Amino acid sequence: MSLRSATLLVLGFLMPNGVIAENLSSLCDANWRNTAQEEQISAEISRLISEEQTGPICDNQSTALHFVTNADQVVSLLAGGANADQANADGVSPMIAAASWGRADVIRELALAGADPDQPSIYGETPLHIAVQSIEPGAVGALLDAGARVGVWSNEGMTPLDLAIRYSQPEIVDMFRSHLETHRKIDFGFGTIELPGSSDWYEPQSDPRTGRIAASKLVERRHSIVAMLGISTDFPNETAYLLKSQPEKLLNFRIPEIRQQLDDGRFPIKEFRQFDWGFKETVCRGYELAANDLAAHNDSGELYEFRAIGLACIVPKYPAYLELDYSERWDPAQTEYEHFKQEAWDFFDSFVVE
Repeated sequence: MSLRSATLLVLGFLMPNGVIAENLSSLCDANWRNTAQEEQISAEISRLISEEQTGPICDNQSTALHFVTNADQVVSLLAGGANADQANADGVSPMIAAASWGRADVIRELALAGADPDQPSIYGETPLHIAVQSIEPGAVGALLDAGARVGVWSNEGMTPLDLAIRYSQPEIVDMFRSHLETHRKIDFGFGTIELPGSSDWYEPQSDPRTGRIAASKLVERRHSIVAMLGISTDFPNETAYLLKSQPEKLLNFRIPEIRQQLDDGRFPIKEFRQFDWGFKETVCRGYELAANDLAAHNDSGELYEFRAIGLACIVPKYPAYLELDYSERWDPAQTEYEHFKQEAWDFFDSFVVE
């Protein structure tokens, strides 16, 4: 099956086989799949706009926004009350539909209206996944401009970058890598940190519940690097006082605590050392460790190797507490990553508090 055929299967979510009584438009007919019929599609959209049909028009809850052919139609439908993020019964949003057809102008107009460029279908596929499968570089570019994330996993465990590599789409792969290269700096509100110079990072993922931001990259299959930044700025008055007045004392307790948490949990430690590190208005303690990963083993039953270099830092003037970690996990049948330590220090050295 070609990628275009696969995309038409996606559009099959939009267009059920045959017109049934509940459908309000011929657009719901499965025969509307040929882009050569764009004039007829556009005319039908115009009719729906004139009749103010901005809600669902098909039995699967697709709306006119799922079928638009140009940005002007998007503007008219939104002005009439259409919802830019309204997905159909299969979780296909107007943005996913536009991505499948490669309609970059429609994507941009939906983005201007606040549509979510990462809204997934029930299969976990975002508009960027669909644009890649449809071989639509223009749609990919529009989605990246709208803030779509390259590192989102589908239900099958594939990112858009994975798909572009799998389906041998060098132009799109280059687009992703160029995008990632220019988005290596992570802004954490009162400072920044920059991922080491590599275009292979998946985009950083943040968890507002824990204050953690993490990015990962594959060295090769079964061999990965993770860069992590954890931030805390909300403290009880007593803790805030200690952070400002006794940062070294608190860090002297924290490093052994980190070691104990790792050793008691998933990473039984084989080697561990700690060190001082700090600059400007930041006080840090560091550690370097080697361990095994109890949660991963190879086909021979050998546990994966794990190593990490980390920092626990206090910025007394805010106050703020940060943990930075650069770790590597790999199949023992492979060799460790030779640039690991240099990249870890590049990562830490890029740490700036404003």
